[in-house]
Amino acid sequence: MLNARSTAKKKGSPKGFWSDRNLDLGDYICIQKETITPQQAIVGGIEFQLTPELLERIQIAKSRRETLYFKSSFLTELRNYAMSGDAIAFSTFYGESATEEAVMRSLISFEGEMNHQVCRYWLEDAALALQIISCHHWLISQILRGLSLGPVRSHNGIAWGIVALIGAGILAFNWQNFLVAGGTGWLVLLVFLWLVQRAIAFILNRLSPGLRRWFLYQMLFGSFSGTENQRKKALAIVSKL
Repeated sequence: MLNARSTAKKKGSPKGFWSDRNLDLGDYICIQKETITPQQAIVGGIEFQLTPELLERIQIAKSRRETLYFKSSFLTELRNYAMSGDAIAFSTFYGESATEEAVMRSLISFEGEMNHQVCRYWLEDAALALQIISCHHWLISQILRGLSLGPVRSHNGIAWGIVALIGAGILAFNWQNFLVAGGTGWLVLLVFLWLVQRAIAFILNRLSPGLRRWFLYQMLFGSFSGTENQRKKALAIVSKL
């Protein structure tokens, strides 16, 4: 028999399940932690709090091949949890009470081993148990998908932002000259800024993979591996590269 939960869940509003066409269950998924010191915490695992309405929403998302929406702060916590141990624990609860027993628990190690436990009580309602277990596995697959840092991003947007600042500075100090120069001056400025943007984007795209590897190494073995806060800061930077 699985143990009853000992901590209360955050309850969210039944509205606003969808975010950019993806399912947003941020109020029903949490990483349970016990703080030891301001710099150290023990993670108990990831918990899913399901309700009848959520079961229906997840089934709709599965049929539409939607994905789960994650906030960047949650992804940082998730990746930090994954890097601090050799396995990830998942627990699914069903109902509104904070003392409900977990319907199912799973432990997945990074060596490929999986261990699943199902509460015997819930097996008495086979149809509901199968539905909850199906959602449990779908949520795990979405969580594991979220662990990926994804491909290296294109930095065109960042480059344009830098160029915009450069252009604003040039205009601020040479506004009268551009008024006198007319169309030719504006054309020269636009061509110059476009060339600068291409150069900045090229440099950022070239440096990004190396910077990623450096930050990941530092999180595992170097200067960012000492505390949870250091790993979180480094992970937040890596996710932007």
